[in-house]
Amino acid sequence: MSYSGSQPDFTRRSQGGKNGNKKKNYKPVIAVLMLIIIVLVVVLIIVSATKKPGRNGVIISDIPTPTAFDPNGSEGPSNVPFTAPPTSAPESPLNSFVYAEAGEELPPAKNFLKDANSDQFAYYLSDTAHIDTRVCGIYHVQIQCGDKTYEGDIIVRDTMPPAAVTKTVTVRKGAEVKPADFIESVNDSTDVTMEFVSAPDTGSRGTFTVEIILRDGYGNETKVTAQMIVDADEVPPVIEAIEYREIFVGDTISYRQGVKAYDDRGGEVKISIDSSAVNLKEPGTYKVIYTASDEAGNTSTFEATVVVRDLSELETDEGKYSVAALHRKFSKLVPKIIKDGMSDIEKLYAIWYYVSDPEHLSYISHSDKDSWVREAIRGLDEGVGDCFTFYSVMRALMEEAGFETISVHRLGGETQHFWSLVKVGGEWYHIDACPRSESRKRYWYCFLRTDEELINFGKGDDNYEKINYYYKFDTSIYPASGTEKLADALVNWDTGEIYLKLY
Repeated sequence: MSYSGSQPDFTRRSQGGKNGNKKKNYKPVIAVLMLIIIVLVVVLIIVSATKKPGRNGVIISDIPTPTAFDPNGSEGPSNVPFTAPPTSAPESPLNSFVYAEAGEELPPAKNFLKDANSDQFAYYLSDTAHIDTRVCGIYHVQIQCGDKTYEGDIIVRDTMPPAAVTKTVTVRKGAEVKPADFIESVNDSTDVTMEFVSAPDTGSRGTFTVEIILRDGYGNETKVTAQMIVDADEVPPVIEAIEYREIFVGDTISYRQGVKAYDDRGGEVKISIDSSAVNLKEPGTYKVIYTASDEAGNTSTFEATVVVRDLSELETDEGKYSVAALHRKFSKLVPKIIKDGMSDIEKLYAIWYYVSDPEHLSYISHSDKDSWVREAIRGLDEGVGDCFTFYSVMRALMEEAGFETISVHRLGGETQHFWSLVKVGGEWYHIDACPRSESRKRYWYCFLRTDEELINFGKGDDNYEKINYYYKFDTSIYPASGTEKLADALVNWDTGEIYLKLY
């Protein structure tokens, strides 16, 4: 059967194959390869997007920011996740921080080395002058180690509590005390506050232990103990005043002159004077009451007598040479000799100098020794007298100026000799304005001399055996003098002037 039209020509196709002219189709293979390449590129892009380069181009994982920490804590930066770098990156030989104690010296850079026994050399590259170790905080520094520079922190912290030396304190009963009273010294780099664990009770006499908390500026605390002795002061003060005075009607009197009070504890003593019973316009015998109070509240009283005499008695011999007449005469002279602002030693020197001046009193070999009051008045009026006269005038002026005196009488010798002990600063000293001849050490002046100086008078002098008796006295009947040298009256050999030397 035969066909016509567009029927394929199988005969030609078969013939061509036989002749080796058939073509190969590679398009499907290429498409698959391209797809694989695209997938790989996409994967690489995604992986690259999740990584970032570190130092020297090494890829490391993300490191969270270190959390804050307390510089006073015992641990440094912690809980910081870290992915170790590849072994190709060298590990730093330094720690990232070191501690420094407040107030101590800056730690050396080698303290940053992880290996304390390492022979590597490290030093601060940055200026550390700004770091004040008295102030706690974190200070950033650069450290050079080998040929590399590293970053680090110095953490200044205060972990040491304050140290203190305490002392035993003696207080009066009922006195107020403060913690600082018991602290001798404190050692800390910051300001330290103090407080009692419990407030001490000073209301009872005895020895007690007190506890004190010391706290520095960063809260470090120390508890220390000290001893407190509560000593009840039950001894009243002692009053010194002129016990007996005489004046004439119309004369004035200073009740406070010569009045002193002493407390055995050395505290302040307040003195009050009650002279309300005295009538200076009416003759009579009156009482003046002195009251002294110390800081503990102890009180003592002293009673003085003031005799007011009628002016008509001045016409009698007794009245003319009475204590009242002595006061009337010498009370007017004292302000001319001593001045305001003088110390006690200066006042005594001014009186001694005045009496020893021949223009005021010259030496003669006799006097009336029945009454020192009478002789003082007569000596001042007439300007002449012997040792008793000099003693009497000195005594009158010193007592009128408010000094306490005691009369001293020479022991033995062919003639009598008189001088005074005067109290200065609570101690007794010898004083004598009477002149002596050159054979008796004329320029050895008896001004505020000690017992020892009088006992050794003339020692070392060729004439010692003949003159040592001059100031010999019975030490058993007089109070012992002070031993500390206060002053001297000395002669200037160039000018012949006498001058005061204080010690």
